[in-house]
Amino acid sequence: MSERPRPVAGSNAPGGSARHAVLLVASAATVLPLAWMVMASMRPGAEILANPLAWPEKLTLQPFIRAWQVGEFQRHFLASAVVSAASVTGIVLFGSLAGFGLARFSIPGGRWLYSLLLLGFLLPTEAIVLSLAGLTEKLEISGTWLALIGPYTAIELPTAVFIYRSFFVSIPKAFHEAAWLDGASTWQVYWRVFLPMAWPATAVVGIVSFLAVWNEFLLATLLVVDPDLQTMPAAFNAFYGYRRSDYQLILAGLTVYVLPAIVVYLVFNRVISRSVTEATLKG
Repeated sequence: MSERPRPVAGSNAPGGSARHAVLLVASAATVLPLAWMVMASMRPGAEILANPLAWPEKLTLQPFIRAWQVGEFQRHFLASAVVSAASVTGIVLFGSLAGFGLARFSIPGGRWLYSLLLLGFLLPTEAIVLSLAGLTEKLEISGTWLALIGPYTAIELPTAVFIYRSFFVSIPKAFHEAAWLDGASTWQVYWRVFLPMAWPATAVVGIVSFLAVWNEFLLATLLVVDPDLQTMPAAFNAFYGYRRSDYQLILAGLTVYVLPAIVVYLVFNRVISRSVTEATLKG
C-alpha cells in the first residue's frame, strides 16, 4: 500500500496564509523604522517635526558625511572593527576547540563541564560588570581594547560551544577514524577535517557574535573611558548627548552606526538561513 503524500508547508497548507501574514507584519515592523530613519536623515530637523512621514525633497549623502565628520566616527569605527574582529576570532577558535573536545572525546566530568558552561546563557552582563572592572584593573588592561576583547570572548563563548558541539556530534565517527588511520594527529583531525566541515556553524557563530559585540553598550562605556579608544556604541551615546536637539544629525549618525550590522546581516542572511536549516535537519 503506497504511502499517502504529505502536504507541503506553504500558502496552500492549513494556516499557511496566516503564517505569511504574521511574517509580513513582523518584517514591516522591522524594516519600516529603519527605512524611516534613513529617509528622515535627509530632511532638516524642523521638517521632521512638522511632518515626520514626508519624503525628502532630494536624496543626498551630505547628512551622513556631516555626522561622520562631526562625530569623528573614523577612530571609533576603527576601535569597533579591531575589537569585533579580535573577539570573533577568539570566540570561533576557542568555541570550536571546546565543542570538538566535548563532542568527540570522553572527558571525565565532560557533561558537568558542558552544563556549567551553558549556565553562561543565564548570566546577565550587569551581574559581572563590577567584577570585570576590578579584574581589568588588576591585569593592568583597564581602559584598553583588551579590556573589551576578553570579556566579549568569554560572554559569547557558551553560544559558540553549544553550536559547535551540536554540529560536531552530528558528524559520523567514520571521518574521525579515517583521519586517524591516515596518521593524522588530534590537532590535524580538528584543523584539517572537522573545522572545514563545520563552516555552517562557523558562519552562524561568527555573524551572531559580530552583531553582539558591535552593538554592546554597557561594557564599552564602563571599561573604556578614553574618548579616543571608545567603540561606536559608547561614542554614539556621547554624540547624542551633545547634539540631541539636531534631529537630522542624530538620525544620520545613528544610520552610520547601525550600517555595518545591517550590511553584515543582508550579505550573510542566506548563509545563516542555510546553516540553521542544515543543523536542524542533522539534529
